[in-house]
Amino acid sequence: MNNLYTKWIKSNYPTPHSAIRQCSEATKLMTTEFTSLRQVKGHVFVAQNQRVEEHWWCEDFDGNVIDPTRHQWHGPVFDYTEFEGEEPIGKCYQCGKFIFKSKCKNEFFCINHQQLNINTELSKHLI
Repeated sequence: MNNLYTKWIKSNYPTPHSAIRQCSEATKLMTTEFTSLRQVKGHVFVAQNQRVEEHWWCEDFDGNVIDPTRHQWHGPVFDYTEFEGEEPIGKCYQCGKFIFKSKCKNEFFCINHQQLNINTELSKHLI
């Protein structure tokens, strides 16, 4: 990785804690500072928790990943995969996953939590 990128990341996001849930903001700032980079939204596989996580990172013209908040996770991060197709309209208030207009009826809950909230509301009225 370019030394300028490394210095910028260490200066702006010096600790794992400072990088937690800052990927959108960090990549926006980084692409403003380094105009040769582009901001990318997608998924990564995080070995620490064995899950696919929504994430933002930067890429240079050659497709090399520059991830200013990668250190928020302890251990390896694999398979940077850019979103294709529909853009998310928000994030679920309960789990933080992206919400897509074609799959959800509102802007507040993902499809799983939307159904859970409907069932909870129904059970209140049935008691």
